[in-house]
Amino acid sequence: MSRSVIAYHFLADPTKLANTGESLPHVGKRISLAKGVKPVLCENGFHGSVRPMDALSYAPGPYLCRVRLSGTVVKDGDKCVASSRTLLAGPVDISVELRIFAAHQALTAADA
Repeated sequence: MSRSVIAYHFLADPTKLANTGESLPHVGKRISLAKGVKPVLCENGFHGSVRPMDALSYAPGPYLCRVRLSGTVVKDGDKCVASSRTLLAGPVDISVELRIFAAHQALTAADA
């Protein structure tokens, strides 16, 4: 399946790609898998989630990026993998927002 999807992706280090450790590309730069390599969920390719809340499930750290997944895109439930990814915005450190969200969730659970 080929198309373009706007998605969200978290990073542990705002300067590096999560799995390879390579430098994070600049906003607007498209990175792609080597020719002939196909994206496979949880194994190979550039991952993201359509909703930031879904991306949070896979977050190795607090740095949120908005990306465009393109080329061959495979979607399964709450995540996608693609043969190409373009950084559209970020990374933004949302540590404070994540702490507020966690506190809210804890208080909501305590009231239940």
